[in-house]
Amino acid sequence: MNYSLLIGTGGALAGVVLGSWLSARAQRALFRENRRQAMHQSQPDACVSLLVAYRKLTNFVLIEAQEVRLVTRKFDQRPHPQIDDQTSLFEERNAAEARLATVISSDSPIRAAANALNAAFRELVHARAEHGHGGVPIEIVSGLRVAKTCSPRPSMGS
Repeated sequence: MNYSLLIGTGGALAGVVLGSWLSARAQRALFRENRRQAMHQSQPDACVSLLVAYRKLTNFVLIEAQEVRLVTRKFDQRPHPQIDDQTSLFEERNAAEARLATVISSDSPIRAAANALNAAFRELVHARAEHGHGGVPIEIVSGLRVAKTCSPRPSMGS
């Protein structure tokens, strides 16, 4: 039996296996890095679309909505605002929030800012229901503006 032929074939086969493994490992690392960069680059777009959706909703609630009233729900017996003439703006906001949730982590400062914006918007809608068209206190509107402007911007360098 020719051992040199067997050793040469085995060595070549081992080289192919090792090369394939190293190549696959490098491709996985490149894929993960590309995915991380794509997610990082989509964060500003997701933030902007959320802010635009909230701006449209705010204008709708303050200016266009004909009636916003408080309704007591059975499950918690607390008054909740209800807008009778809801539009696709609420769906746009929900889609923007869902998109933002896919590109940021739950412990991100961006998530905290989005939650603060949502809380300020809910307070605005509640005040609109209580005070009527044109009667929302300026402090509540200002609170929503602060929530919009204090939203942290994702860093572009990292």
